[in-house]
Amino acid sequence: MEIKPFQSSKIPCIHFGANTANGLGRIVSGLGKKALLVRGRSSLSRSGACAAIADSLAKASVEFYEWEISGEPSPEDIDGAVDANRNRGIDAVLSVGGGSVIDAGKAISAMLRADGTVADYLEDVGTRVHPGTKVPFVAVPTTAGTGCEATKNAVISKVGPNGFKKSL
Repeated sequence: MEIKPFQSSKIPCIHFGANTANGLGRIVSGLGKKALLVRGRSSLSRSGACAAIADSLAKASVEFYEWEISGEPSPEDIDGAVDANRNRGIDAVLSVGGGSVIDAGKAISAMLRADGTVADYLEDVGTRVHPGTKVPFVAVPTTAGTGCEATKNAVISKVGPNGFKKSL
């Protein structure tokens, strides 16, 4: 049984259907002309999907930078991505990957317009309240089950004796 393509108008807007990712350029260009593509280490490139996404963004005249996340995002991962991209005029963050990649993208989009480090804003870790401003965010989940594309929080982890797994 084939599921017919559909689009939801609720927030967040959800596009579903075969080859829906081919329209990423159109979706992202509606948010601006510069994007940060957050992705995993290798599976997106190996599958050929990264080239297709790059082509879609280029056809829509979206300049983009790439940021790689491997594993659950740490405060250092998020702060490093923000520091490297804060002055590029990023209009949208596009995450393509599993739950960790999507959580990283959500946190990066939130921190590009905030002062301080991501740890400053984490529940039970930081002491600051995030102002709620962020760069628009687009998620393309490549795995099933996490549901992180449908939530507003991002899970950030720190490994070690004082480790944690907390939400932004």
